[in-house]
Amino acid sequence: MKFIYLIIFSSFVYSQCADNDQLNCNANCEWISDLQNLSCNDFGGSTSCENYAEYGCSWEFSWGGWQNYGSSCVGGSFQIDNGYCQEIEMPECNEEYEFQCNDGSCIPLMRVCNSIDDCEDGSDEINCEGCSEMLQSECGINNNCEWVEDSSNDCEDFDSQFQCNNGNGCDWVIDISYGNCGSLTVGQCYDYPGECYVDSLPGWYDSSGPYCTGGTYQINNSFCDGEIGYCQEVEYQIGDANSDHIINVLDVIVVINLVLYDSYEEIADMNEDTELNVLDIIELVGIILNGGR
Repeated sequence: MKFIYLIIFSSFVYSQCADNDQLNCNANCEWISDLQNLSCNDFGGSTSCENYAEYGCSWEFSWGGWQNYGSSCVGGSFQIDNGYCQEIEMPECNEEYEFQCNDGSCIPLMRVCNSIDDCEDGSDEINCEGCSEMLQSECGINNNCEWVEDSSNDCEDFDSQFQCNNGNGCDWVIDISYGNCGSLTVGQCYDYPGECYVDSLPGWYDSSGPYCTGGTYQINNSFCDGEIGYCQEVEYQIGDANSDHIINVLDVIVVINLVLYDSYEEIADMNEDTELNVLDIIELVGIILNGGR
């Protein structure tokens, strides 16, 4: 869905840009200059010459001696501006440690839902809920939240689909089989009312007695399975710059980018001096080489 949205958004921006002149080429657009230098003398036909009449070109017929005549396009040199407005090509965000704003720009994942509009359009703070209010399917989407399994409860304790599918991490497993009523005893027949019923051959004197009939019956052995859990805020570890709970070379890449773009993230400040520089990169590399702190 996100991919489809970006295609629609890009198409919308492109159509806007293409319709703008140089004065109105702004926001997500840029003006591409394309100047063309021409001379009226370049045109050898009256039609092509007259097409540039607005630039001072004109077609003139002249005599030049005995049985010698000629025609030419006169008017001098001129310049045509073929410039156009086009969309600015936005960088592709790295899904492992970056969030793509609705305007196409990228921010570190850790800045999503932090009550600060890090995206200029504020898209990083849209649909942000408290972690404890999120279902399991929503919890993993928000980078500031993580799903934690609760071993003190068991999904198998839920005996209905409604109780099972309440967003606590359990899944209702459908297990339905079918049988023939004719294979049941009279006692078993009563266990499937509405599907099987007891009947007998006409006449009270029939020695075969009552039997079970009615076609097929359904056996529902569906059950609740999975691990109960809850959504909570992620506890970040200094150095885990991409917030994947592992400190490795990917975190080094994030910190390098932060240093290059003069950005600050507390989680990447290895020496906690409120600055991001090469010292933080060196310390982070050392931690990785030594197998952790």
